Amino acid sequence: MTQKITHRQRGLGVGLLTLGLGLIVLGQPQIYRSLTLGVISTMNVLRHLADHGNIRGYYEELNTSDLTQILNKNHPVSFGGSSLVESVHDIRPYVLRPLLDTEYLGVSFRTNEFGTVDNYTRSDAEINDPSSVRIALLGACNAMGWGVPREESFASRLEGLLDRHVKPSGQRVHLYNFAVAGYIQPASQVHFDKADVASIKPDIVLLYVLPRDVELTMVTLIELANTKDEQRVLPDYMYELLPDAIESKTNRAEVWNAAWIANREATKHIGRAAAKAGALPVLLYSDDPQLPFVDYYKDELAETARAAGFEYIDFSDIFENIDSRSMILNEFEVHPNAEGHKMLANAAYKHMIANPRILQRLLKKSRRDNEHKP
Repeated sequence: MTQKITHRQRGLGVGLLTLGLGLIVLGQPQIYRSLTLGVISTMNVLRHLADHGNIRGYYEELNTSDLTQILNKNHPVSFGGSSLVESVHDIRPYVLRPLLDTEYLGVSFRTNEFGTVDNYTRSDAEINDPSSVRIALLGACNAMGWGVPREESFASRLEGLLDRHVKPSGQRVHLYNFAVAGYIQPASQVHFDKADVASIKPDIVLLYVLPRDVELTMVTLIELANTKDEQRVLPDYMYELLPDAIESKTNRAEVWNAAWIANREATKHIGRAAAKAGALPVLLYSDDPQLPFVDYYKDELAETARAAGFEYIDFSDIFENIDSRSMILNEFEVHPNAEGHKMLANAAYKHMIANPRILQRLLKKSRRDNEHKP
């Protein structure tokens, strides 16, 4: 009889492998620079070294002298440095090039004239169509659809599910995918403005958040603190947090706290920007299928999101007690495959249609009511 390997058992095995690779990587910066975040990240090594639930204490004790040497401006984040992206001088590591039609990670990769991974033209007729329910999606790898065909991605599947749900009422759902792999929450905040999310007149703004987002923000803070780029413009609160990152060699807990503050402030900004654009902000929170993870800031995130006007949807438990091998791209990848994206989309859909405020927006009742008010 074949024994089923659970999510947590699988995570332990991958963790030991990651730890072994991590010890090599930490001693060989050139190896780290040659790997994408999708294969192995330094933060994943730290994740498995940490005592679950005591991660702040672990970071406090960690000697980061080797780590800070490799977290420099040359380390690749997702597909940074590839021909798919171009550099920008702000908190975003890059933006997608427009009008791409190529392959990446073995699957078709296309962008429209705006550099987003959807098919929409943003024409006046499209934007002003009264039957169109427009949803803007912000986030990173999972939201963008890393490593899977567009039609099998979380975004496309969620769009299809929601569209079928509202179609009997005469509405159609159009999901505009502004997500970019490698973006931390402050990057998504800046992208909201730079990519002009408000121009599509969104009814709903989805912000897709993962537990490892704090870790990725830690990487960014350390990188910014150890490089000098006078041309790079950051959100104001990031400048205030950089001194904590500079002190990371002696107190890693301060960097974790700074990263959480950065993500918290970004969430607030996105909530305000969405509301200003007339949209309902919704925060989607889920985990990845590949590794067990302690949701060490979930309660704080939920409180922040709700205070910022978000509807908060948590489906972080959907990969518990399953064989995670069937849900990841390959043995070394941290991202979900097409089946994983399907599970994520199904979970998000069920939560969204069960939420009265979201359902009201999907049926466009609130917008119509507001338009008819004297």
